[in-house]
Amino acid sequence: MAAHFYDNQGNLLAVDPIWQATDYNEPTTPQNQSGSAGHAAATQMRVGLTTVLDEGWLAFDTIKLTSLSALITARPSQYHKLTAQVNGRLNSANNGRLFIQYSNGTIVNVWQNDGIFNGNQNVNGSFTTPTGVSSFQVGTEVVLDKGYLTFTDVKLTAYSDAIPVTAGDDYHLESQINGSVQAGLGQGGEIKARYYNAAGQDIGADTLWQNPVNFNGVALVDQTFNANTAAATMRLALQVNLDVGYLVFSNFALEHNVTDTSIIQRRTYSLAGQAIAVKVSGDPAAALLLEAARLTEVSSLAAYLPT
Repeated sequence: MAAHFYDNQGNLLAVDPIWQATDYNEPTTPQNQSGSAGHAAATQMRVGLTTVLDEGWLAFDTIKLTSLSALITARPSQYHKLTAQVNGRLNSANNGRLFIQYSNGTIVNVWQNDGIFNGNQNVNGSFTTPTGVSSFQVGTEVVLDKGYLTFTDVKLTAYSDAIPVTAGDDYHLESQINGSVQAGLGQGGEIKARYYNAAGQDIGADTLWQNPVNFNGVALVDQTFNANTAAATMRLALQVNLDVGYLVFSNFALEHNVTDTSIIQRRTYSLAGQAIAVKVSGDPAAALLLEAARLTEVSSLAAYLPT
């Protein structure tokens, strides 16, 4: 059994053995075998099965192909969304899935076919990272002898904690982004401020950063924005398209330009459960935000998902 890797034009780049028989007396009862393979430049792959017929026989069954992203830093109790486009055909239930694998070995399915699947489907799932795990991976899996699946446009979004806002006030965000995404404007990653009303309903968003075309290197975010006039809270949403590369978001600083100085109030803003800023209004010594703190690696999303 071997993995055959190809580029976008279908040119063969490499053949990587996954498993091969090493004994002339292989048992005739079913045996579980596994192996791994990878190629940094490939965009397509095929699994090849070879048997030398004049040396005996082999039957391959339940050929399960699993792809895993790079390790992604886990923040305790951080909310994420995972979306994807699934295309293909499966002859029976539970033979394809999109899942999260935590560093402690726990696997949580975001999507799994619950019957015969034929066509395409938009997957829109969510998960919250548990305590006690340091990282997670996004994975896809398909049983190849039951059909085929392709997972495309796989987007992971990490959300900050809810940040209290003053509707209509100005806010300022600074951040650093490192990475490489081979995609059009905004198709590889972005930062948004998502707004919620007092009932917790999503009422819209402002885009604070989008990847330039074929971004590669470092970007500095320095963006002032006006909070939605009906907003009670906001969350920073950090998104990366795992199909096209990786992004690491770090060094966040959030500031609030306070306009109401009649009452002294203090509010702590947090991201992934960590304090990032303190809002002070009504303090005659400071009409603007005080104590805006920087965080290193507030939410790292360094990941690449083979398809």
